[in-house]
Amino acid sequence: MTQAQLNREVARTTGESISTIIERGFSLARWIPVEPAMCPIDWDYEDSRKAISLLPDRQNRTVN
Repeated sequence: MTQAQLNREVARTTGESISTIIERGFSLARWIPVEPAMCPIDWDYEDSRKAISLLPDRQNRTVN
């Protein structure tokens, strides 16, 4: 697929003008990242690892 074909297809799909698509700079991905630093980050997993309470939980405390 040439760049012109890609621009026309993206413009047709999005409803934007071809000049808008050219300005935004769409291109075909020529490679797939294989290095760990280039892989997508699972933010939900990262958030779950960092969800640490700064204060003790007092909701389950029984009163004597």
